[in-house]
Amino acid sequence: LSESGVKICLEKGLNVIHGRIDEPLSFNDNEFDYSICNVTIQMVMYPEVLLKEMKRISKYQIISFPNFAFYKNRIDLLLSGRMPKPMLFDYKWYNTGHIHQFSITDFYELIDEVGGIKVEQLLWAKTNNHFKDYLSKTFPNLFMAIPIFYLSQKHA
Repeated sequence: LSESGVKICLEKGLNVIHGRIDEPLSFNDNEFDYSICNVTIQMVMYPEVLLKEMKRISKYQIISFPNFAFYKNRIDLLLSGRMPKPMLFDYKWYNTGHIHQFSITDFYELIDEVGGIKVEQLLWAKTNNHFKDYLSKTFPNLFMAIPIFYLSQKHA
């Protein structure tokens, strides 16, 4: 939607399609191998439409988002009674682009509702701390700050 973003892309010689990503897209079914939505799905008006379109136009989908159920957010909300600051990336609750705050559990529910999607892997940015990585793998909804879902079209 950003005119300035389109201009910068064009200046760099990139092909640009200007429009909303949470409306039907002008691409053919399975036109791409991969579609990627990096820390953006929480900012669109209709995440279910975005997910359906990603599934329609590509064989594989990669989606990442801030996990609202991350333990630091829970503690911040519990102790301060306010919207967690780490979740907002230095914005205030009223001027962030976030429309939807959701968790990994919520995203699994969205995947089920959209249907026809298989979770290939749930990934995260691994650390050098084996204990933190163990917690992220074992309790993702609590310990993954930004999950990365590797999805595919589910074939009957």
